[in-house]
Amino acid sequence: MPKDVVELVERYLSEDPSKWAKLASDIQWRRLQLLLLREVLVELRDLKQEVAELSSECHSQPRGNNDIDPNGHLKGDKP
Repeated sequence: MPKDVVELVERYLSEDPSKWAKLASDIQWRRLQLLLLREVLVELRDLKQEVAELSSECHSQPRGNNDIDPNGHLKGDKP
C-alpha cells in the first residue's frame, strides 16, 4: 500500500541548511519529487473531471420559460 505523501515529505523537511545539499543529490529526493508531481497531476485530473461533469450537468438542465423574454432571448443576456 502506498504511503501518504505527507509522510514521505516529512522525512526531507529539515531546518538545518547543511542537509539541503545532500538532498539535492539524493536519489530518494528525486524519487519523492516525482511522486509529489504525480500526486499533483492526479489531483488536477480529478478536479478537471469534476468540473467537466458539473459543466455538463448545468448545460443539460432545461431552462424554464421564465428565463426567455418575448423576443426569444435569454433574460439578462445582451441582444
